[in-house]
Amino acid sequence: MKPAKNLHDVIRIIDELAAQAIVESDRTGYFTALYRHVAVKFAWAITNGEFNDPAHMEGLDTIFFNRYLAALEAWKAGESCSRCWELAFRTAQRNEPTVLQHLLLGMNSHINFDLGIAVADSVPAEDLPAFRADFDKMNDLLAGLLSGVLDDLTTVWPMLRLLNRLFGRAEDAFVDFSMKTARTIAWSHATRLSTLGPKARESEIRSMDLFVTDIGREI
Repeated sequence: MKPAKNLHDVIRIIDELAAQAIVESDRTGYFTALYRHVAVKFAWAITNGEFNDPAHMEGLDTIFFNRYLAALEAWKAGESCSRCWELAFRTAQRNEPTVLQHLLLGMNSHINFDLGIAVADSVPAEDLPAFRADFDKMNDLLAGLLSGVLDDLTTVWPMLRLLNRLFGRAEDAFVDFSMKTARTIAWSHATRLSTLGPKARESEIRSMDLFVTDIGREI
């Protein structure tokens, strides 16, 4: 698939990925279903003036998604991707992990690894302090997206209808995970990357990948 150019593209591509996951009974569809709620909510928030800098936010959200898409397509093509995403995708081939574990692995890779890079790629270093409020708003929205997610997940993996109660117990874990990691690890990575030259940046990203992979192994 071609990379998304805007949030409209993001939602369209997510729908295609979700449909493919249903056909293939692919557990990567768990995270894809969650992601659709994220993309729709962000598109709504941008259109309705929820952010101070909507142009930067749409650019960030598009770059952010394209990192996930690139990792997923590389994995499916048998090509190399970041270690943290490789762990998440490899785990999706196993029966033992719970749905919550699959989702947290995806969130770990996307928030703790991809988000900081996407922010550094889309927001100039001198604009980062002013962008912090929108970054925090983005994560407030992310934390409030749990309602409705389970319905989408059951379309990808119908057996999940039997696990509805799990999400009642897991909601606090989801919220805590997204808020705490996004506001600490991802922002720290973004500000650090924004100050580095190309070679130092590559080294920092490799270190980030190892760090986030270690977190994933504990999920």
